[in-house]
Amino acid sequence: MKTRLLYKLDDGKNTSLKTIESDHHLFVPIEKDVLLLEGWGYVIGSRELSYKDDLLEITIHCYR
Repeated sequence: MKTRLLYKLDDGKNTSLKTIESDHHLFVPIEKDVLLLEGWGYVIGSRELSYKDDLLEITIHCYR
């Protein structure tokens, strides 16, 4: 099964999307974890899960 993590990053002005896809186990952050990306810290908000055609897709909403 393939897993796709979609990070929706909100910096207060713009929203960008970062995608990670793998056939192996991935770390899925929980609410209030912090994602460090390009020198910025993003707090994990909510997560949405969907499953279709052997693909688990997790959308993770993050804010700065």
